[in-house]
Amino acid sequence: MDNKDFEKNSIDDILKDFQAKRDSREKSDYVPVNVEPPKPRADFAKDEIKQPKPDKEVNKPKIELKKIDFSPLKSDKAKGVYKYLIIIVLIIAVFFAAVFGIGNMIKSSKTSYIKKYEKKYTDVSFPDGIEEKYCELYGKNPNTCGYLKIDDIDLSSPVLKKADGKGTPYLEKSAKGARVDNFVVYLNDDSLEKYYSSVDSYNNSASGFISFSDLKTDYNFKVIGAFYTNTKASDDNGYVFPYNVTEQMEPSSALEFYTMLHYRFLYNTGASPIRSDKLITISCPTSYHKDFRFVVVGVARDDDKKFTASPKKLIRYPQVICDEKGIRNHFASAKPWHPQIVITAEKDNTTTTKIIDTK
Repeated sequence: MDNKDFEKNSIDDILKDFQAKRDSREKSDYVPVNVEPPKPRADFAKDEIKQPKPDKEVNKPKIELKKIDFSPLKSDKAKGVYKYLIIIVLIIAVFFAAVFGIGNMIKSSKTSYIKKYEKKYTDVSFPDGIEEKYCELYGKNPNTCGYLKIDDIDLSSPVLKKADGKGTPYLEKSAKGARVDNFVVYLNDDSLEKYYSSVDSYNNSASGFISFSDLKTDYNFKVIGAFYTNTKASDDNGYVFPYNVTEQMEPSSALEFYTMLHYRFLYNTGASPIRSDKLITISCPTSYHKDFRFVVVGVARDDDKKFTASPKKLIRYPQVICDEKGIRNHFASAKPWHPQIVITAEKDNTTTTKIIDTK
């Protein structure tokens, strides 16, 4: 073998050896096709990407905001509010129960004395609110509706619902559903006239006071005036002054009524009643004129200071008196006055108020 052939063979061997080593290195670096590529960085915004589980599980709380239940917090607040509301309601309920309970106890204690009279007078039904001092009187005569005391004539007497034919004072009847603002009492005694028929007798002889009770409340009345009135319409141009209206009047009627009284009073005491006042009217027989009445009027007051009477220049007398005295009747052309009264009726828990003309 010559040198050329030797060199050629040597070079070929070297190349083959190099190629074999390269192929061996490439095989060691070869990656099979079915091997998964490296997983990318986890995207926590995507639920579909699953993170590899750690080899060992660690007990860590899982925070999922969308699944956090805040209802316990709301429930606690609600329970707190409900608790306070229930407490408030219970306090209010207890308060009203106590108030009504105490009220009923007081009412019961105030009327407990009636029981012994109900046992004594088994056929008598005593009115609610009657004072104990009148129970015996009422038990003996259920026709009793008041008690009258006038020191001027030494009168202390029960007042009846209607005349008994024995001269006992009796009260004018009131319409059902009306509030009584004027207690009208009829006497069968004319002795009161001498104490209240003139300025002199009022100031020097009269006590100026009348006591009356409707069996539930005691009133102290101060006499504010007196007048004469006809009972026959023919004695005053076909008109009889309705002084004996007992019911509460409509406001304008009440004002007109006080004005009518003022014109008729035989003297002036300076008293000016208002609609909320309680009045008493004592109607007495008189010899002043046939078919006339002498009427004394008082207003409820708490004080014991007597009014002072003073003369009047103008007094409204019935027409027949003006004719007999030969004096002018300044009220002859006045329209007949009749008041409107207030009637309240309750039906089906509804209160209805009506204005009734007394004409």
